[in-house]
Amino acid sequence: EHLPLVHGSSAKPAVARESLWYHSSFLIMAEAMGMGVLGIPHATAQIGWVWGLTACVAFGLVSTYSSLLLGRVKNDAFAQAESYADVALAAFGPAAARLTRASVLLTWQSILPFFL
Repeated sequence: EHLPLVHGSSAKPAVARESLWYHSSFLIMAEAMGMGVLGIPHATAQIGWVWGLTACVAFGLVSTYSSLLLGRVKNDAFAQAESYADVALAAFGPAAARLTRASVLLTWQSILPFFL
C-alpha cells in the first residue's frame, strides 16, 4: 500500500513497511543511549566498573526484549497502526488514543531541552 508523503503532494509516495525486531531494538537502544551517554562515565565512576558494566548489559537486554514485544504488537496484532495512538485506539478506544498521544507529545517536549 502506498501512502502519500504530504496531502496533495505530487512527490513519490512512501511505502508502508513492517518493523523487524532488530530495527526496533536499535532505535530503542539508540534513544536510551542518546539521552544518557554523557552520564554513563559519571555513573560508572560512582558505582564502579563491575556494576556499571553490569547495568549497561542489563539495560541493553531489557531494551532488546521490549523491542521484541513492540515489534510483535506492531507486526502481528496492529499491522495497520502507524503510531502508539493508533494501537491505543484499536485496543482501548478513543479516550486511550488521546491519552497516549498526549503522553508521547509530553515526553517529546520533556526530552527536547536535552538535545538543544
